Amino acid sequence: MPIVKKTDVLPERPVIIVLYGVPGSGKTSVATTAEKPFVD
Repeated sequence: MPIVKKTDVLPERPVIIVLYGVPGSGKTSVATTAEKPFVD
């Protein structure tokens, strides 16, 4: 793992999350409130 310096420009990477829960707990409703949702 390289050492990052304060002057280094870091690439913007997407945030990837997994929502897990019982049926009816609102997972899809929460996921669709994202800026660019991808629900599979």
